[in-house]
Amino acid sequence: MTRLQSKIFFCVFSAFFIFCQSGAVARQKVLTAILSTDFKPVSWNNRTIAQYFYSSKNNIHILKIDLKNPKMHIVSYPSVDDSDSVTDAGFLSGLMLSQFVRKTNALMAVNTSPYWINTESQVPATDKKFKILGVHSADKMQFSKPLEKYPALVMYRTPFGLSAKIAASQTADSLAAADFAFGGYFLILNGGKKIDFQTEQFNARTAVGLTASGDELYILACKKSPGLSFQECQEIFLSLGCVDAIEFDGGSSTSFFLKSKEKSVKIQSFLRVNASYMGFLFDD
Repeated sequence: MTRLQSKIFFCVFSAFFIFCQSGAVARQKVLTAILSTDFKPVSWNNRTIAQYFYSSKNNIHILKIDLKNPKMHIVSYPSVDDSDSVTDAGFLSGLMLSQFVRKTNALMAVNTSPYWINTESQVPATDKKFKILGVHSADKMQFSKPLEKYPALVMYRTPFGLSAKIAASQTADSLAAADFAFGGYFLILNGGKKIDFQTEQFNARTAVGLTASGDELYILACKKSPGLSFQECQEIFLSLGCVDAIEFDGGSSTSFFLKSKEKSVKIQSFLRVNASYMGFLFDD
């Protein structure tokens, strides 16, 4: 390498390093702003149903849900009403977020498990058959088989509302007696400790975190631009007091919905069809 080539290489490398450092500092400032922001109540029929945070700069939405609210109910797709439409091999039709909301009247909703699409036949995307990868259970009815390599959000009905835990692995023991189980994609927090990821990638995300009591559920969603990394999601959930957290199926599958007296919010890729959803509605 000549002296001129060496100088050019040094200049290019230095510029790239400065660019990366400035980008990291900018993201850290954004993250710090998120972590220090207060939640605002959202209401329906003159009743507070959740706490909500929104960052307009980076399209990040966070819902804080009190699982002990006796007026709250879980809805899902698939549910017991869809049992006849699921084949013996576990295939079912997918739904767009708007279809799920209309079907269930959910006021809050998020997509859950990853899935496989049967693309053998040349048919429109809305007619293709989907297979959930990992567990999906609703009202104690299991629609797909557990996969030990994936985590799950596991929920139980109690006399005081709902309780939940995050299972690090989908096993018979971790899913025992569950009323609902929604498979995740990646475990990111376990017992207050971060799961190590070798790389940092930014993308659209849907994720959930739980506090130690299992009574407070946080739902996180963000759009692709600028997106979040798993590492940033970890920091956000830790700052919220969560000890366990999982990523749902993000990227182009990212779907999030909130309808309240104050506003209506929807995140979804154009005409995106997913295999599974979790939602919440409230008694009048």
